[in-house]
Amino acid sequence: MAIDATIIRPQPNRKRCKRRSRNRSVIGVAADFRMAGKPQKGARSMDQRRRMERIARELSGDEPKPELWQQALKAAAGDRDKAKVLYIRARQEQIVASERAQEMASALQGDIEPDAGKSTSAGSGTASKPTHDDNAAPAVRTLRGELADLLTATGKGSFYSALGLSPTCGDGEIARAVTRLRALGDDRAAEIRYAIDALGDPNTRADYDRRLRDRLLAGPSDTVRTDRTSPAADSRSGGRRSRLYAGIAVAVAIVATATVFHQRGLQHAAEAHERQAIYELVNSRTARPEPAAPIETSSAPAHDRDRTVRIDEAMQASQPEDYLTRMLRQQKERDEYQARQRAERQAKAEARRDSLAARRATEAGRAAESRRMADSAMAARADRERRYWRCMNRTLDQADAAGAKASCDSLR
Repeated sequence: MAIDATIIRPQPNRKRCKRRSRNRSVIGVAADFRMAGKPQKGARSMDQRRRMERIARELSGDEPKPELWQQALKAAAGDRDKAKVLYIRARQEQIVASERAQEMASALQGDIEPDAGKSTSAGSGTASKPTHDDNAAPAVRTLRGELADLLTATGKGSFYSALGLSPTCGDGEIARAVTRLRALGDDRAAEIRYAIDALGDPNTRADYDRRLRDRLLAGPSDTVRTDRTSPAADSRSGGRRSRLYAGIAVAVAIVATATVFHQRGLQHAAEAHERQAIYELVNSRTARPEPAAPIETSSAPAHDRDRTVRIDEAMQASQPEDYLTRMLRQQKERDEYQARQRAERQAKAEARRDSLAARRATEAGRAAESRRMADSAMAARADRERRYWRCMNRTLDQADAAGAKASCDSLR
């Protein structure tokens, strides 16, 4: 029997495309997205395949662009499969814009041909023929040369790759690339804006070069950053942040509670110390002997002067004593008021207790009387029953039952 070996090409718009597994690999997602586009031939098809392979590597294990990934995840309402498709679309547009800007920059500079910009390495993102800034200081040129070598060796991206330039390019080339991107309207992408802010000024560019060089030399820090920005680590980082925030909140609450209790203790201690000082001052003034009265003389001016001195001394001595006396009187009044309040509360409590005891005694007497009356009624009824049946027994010997019952009913 012959086997039909006709190859049926996949149709992405059929309903069977909707029944694909949600757990398909990232490479499969990239391939489906590539199949959904229009078929391209020649160099354009090769560029498309290279872009999709680069995006697939970013999503499968390398570092995805955190800004694009967060935007895609938010637009997909948390669905990671949809977020991957949106990320592929946005990342492809970003790579195409970067390659276009790189081609135009290379064409205007005359360093490479316009079509040669497509041979840029997907990992490093630098031009195939980098230019050098001859006006820079030797230390700066050495730093940028090391940075270019590190980017080529590690395959990491940078802001230079976003602008389509090499780390060894001059400040004038960066300014021309920024002007060109703004003229084309390609500076609205987040990565392009960050690249312009970091590389547009020579001072910020030098700081960025040093930080990037140090980060590339420190391998473990890159790993930590990749884990923090990868889609698989979103839930882990969120859990760590939640636990950290909870611990900080508990520590702040404990410190605030301890501070409040400490302040209250200090306030009570200060009040007690102030009261003790007032009592000691009053006691010392009370124990102080009265000054001897000055001897009056017949001289009128001396007498007036002595009287003025006595008045001043009396006023000076009376003011603190009046204040202390008033403080003591107020304290005594407060103590007496509190004592009266306690006595009133105690009297009310005793009255309530006596009333409750009297009510309970009354209720107990009523209950006892009720039981006594019930017992008396029961005993009387039992006595009537005994007399009735005794009468019935005597009468039945002399008369019939009807006559006996008629004669004994009055006893019941």
